[in-house]
Amino acid sequence: MVNLHYGLGIDLQHLETFVEVAKVGSFTQAAVNLTVEQPAVSKKIGDLERKLDVILFDRKPVKLTQAGEALLKEVQPLLSCLEQTIQLAQKIGRGEKGFLKVGFTTSIANSILPDILNIFNQDYPEVEINCRQMASDRQIQELQNNQIDVVLFHANNRAISDNNLDFLAILTEPLVLVLPENHPLSTESKIPLEILTQEDFVLPTRQSFSGLAEEIHRLFAQVGLVPKIVQEATNMVTVLGLVAGGMGISLLPSNVFNLQRKGVIYREIEGLTANIKTMMVWQRNNSSKILERFREVTKSVTQTNSHPFTRDLVSSQKSSFLSKKMFLH
Repeated sequence: MVNLHYGLGIDLQHLETFVEVAKVGSFTQAAVNLTVEQPAVSKKIGDLERKLDVILFDRKPVKLTQAGEALLKEVQPLLSCLEQTIQLAQKIGRGEKGFLKVGFTTSIANSILPDILNIFNQDYPEVEINCRQMASDRQIQELQNNQIDVVLFHANNRAISDNNLDFLAILTEPLVLVLPENHPLSTESKIPLEILTQEDFVLPTRQSFSGLAEEIHRLFAQVGLVPKIVQEATNMVTVLGLVAGGMGISLLPSNVFNLQRKGVIYREIEGLTANIKTMMVWQRNNSSKILERFREVTKSVTQTNSHPFTRDLVSSQKSSFLSKKMFLH
């Protein structure tokens, strides 16, 4: 292989001009194809021959010499590889290729995450997303340690108080009461929390759902209720299973409608604003273009109100849902 090094003063234009002349067999046509004047092509080839101290072309007619054929054989794959490398760098620079590590809780997986992933994968098929389900506190820890790029969870005080993190509210959805289907209050369409003082509660753990737990206990405090918590669980499916088994009642985000759980019913909370916010959180100094694209897609999903658990749509659907006293089977 011809040993090209910086001391020879050979640049990319020398090699591209050489390959084009070799391909078309004409200095004049090569100039047309390269959109330059013919003397510029002749000068580039002459410079290249002087720097390499070899004759690359016979001039009349234009034909590669043996040295030229050897150089062409080596240079073509080199230029092709270089072009691919440049295209790769450009795609990564535009956020169209690479990796993104996304953390989420089970509640977010039931809610807006599938919509975001579907659209993002369609728009950026060459970006590999590594989705990791984990508790809220673990998400914040890994985000702060740069082990993950972006997380989706319910708003909590720890994330909001960290000045090194940026966050975006992407979804607000109501909390609903979850009851066993044979519960005495199942005939009610709306239930005030104040009458639940004697109820056993099955709630998500603070460690797994810190933002959700904060909101639930805020509501209890607002009505002076100290809940009797008999069971805690680290995911929504387990909470629903325990409620269906008669272990108690619960408060969960309305995205639990998506979980096909026999034996439970949902009821609206009366008299209180009981909403939970879903946040997107990332390191403020993370300049990744892929992360920027992910945020753009997430905003587009939430702004189109296409998700079934945006606040306005839930409000309109919930009355119909509850009035019919629907069960999940």
